[in-house]
Amino acid sequence: MAIDIPYPVTFQPETAPSWLQHAVVLGGGRAPEGAFRYLELGCGRGYSTLLHAAGHPAGDFVAVDANRAAVAGARAGAEAAGLRNVQFEAMDFAACAKEIGGPFDFIVLHGVYSWVDAAARVVLREILHEKLAPGGVAYVSYNCQPGWAGELPLRRLLREMGGDTRGVEGLRAAGFGYFSANPVAERAVAGWAERPEGYLAHEYLSEAWDCLWSADVQDEMAAIGLRFAASATLRDQHEALLLDAEAAKAVAGLSTARQRMLALDFALNRGFRRDVFVKGATADDGAGLRTLLVEATGEIPESIVVPRGRIGFQPAFIAALRGLMAKGPQRLGEVVKALGESGDVARNVMWLVAGGALSPAVPDRAALERARNALAQIGMGVEH
Repeated sequence: MAIDIPYPVTFQPETAPSWLQHAVVLGGGRAPEGAFRYLELGCGRGYSTLLHAAGHPAGDFVAVDANRAAVAGARAGAEAAGLRNVQFEAMDFAACAKEIGGPFDFIVLHGVYSWVDAAARVVLREILHEKLAPGGVAYVSYNCQPGWAGELPLRRLLREMGGDTRGVEGLRAAGFGYFSANPVAERAVAGWAERPEGYLAHEYLSEAWDCLWSADVQDEMAAIGLRFAASATLRDQHEALLLDAEAAKAVAGLSTARQRMLALDFALNRGFRRDVFVKGATADDGAGLRTLLVEATGEIPESIVVPRGRIGFQPAFIAALRGLMAKGPQRLGEVVKALGESGDVARNVMWLVAGGALSPAVPDRAALERARNALAQIGMGVEH
């Protein structure tokens, strides 16, 4: 089934160099700093890459996609935003492997790895192997099991029905047993109308689509010298935010790290992962954690919601943190020092980052906002 629908415009903060640096340091490693080179494979219309380039002026950004119309739009965006540190190339991954010169300190693949066939994944791993610099960081997101188990049959049904969403909705409304036995599928169909144009085509109707297991992906990356370092979904790096005591004990009782990783996928019913890998061994001496730059994403709340439930913080702590973060982005070490320099303070600040109340900060927020406004002027903005 041929799909020729424009990609939705989305912004993925987890693919920002500053966010990836944060993830790697939390995982106990060190990420590239200072000037760097960054490659995005499958950039679509380039919105994330454009904003990353604006917010990280020390970076040299390259992004490729086989869709020429999408790349043309991304180039127009770069021109409108006045960005000179980013280039977009219209080419497939095989051409990228031959024509784009490395090395790169960051290589990111968002919404690509499980949306291409096995042969294309081989080429992607070749690019990672050949073009990622020693100590470099790779971000690979993908649909995964077991979280798709209840919804996966919808893909087959929708493809068989030629993409007729109303037909599928009619079956759901008729009370078919599959939907009553799989509430996640029922909710998915009910929410289709709210999805942006192109979502169903690329998520359900494309020829090449797979649902992977995290252990298999990590094996594939290990074979090319990439070590799993962390999750770019920052809350996943804090098990205390994910599991209650009983579930945590069950996971901890398993004999290997591989079993524990898969058990966590089952415990959380994960359907999507944002895995971060590093090339070679890296270790952090603690300095990296202290120098991470964080900012408030809004009014800092006194509680956050995480997979385990709602976690509250002392009002006095939140009041002091609000006053500090009102000054703008702060180094993590300076925040902890100002608030008492205790282990609890450091933990609470990191939990607030994991919960989204704080966020890894880009080096130049003002430039990023100028670029966002310039892109909005030409009709390029986030659809959801």
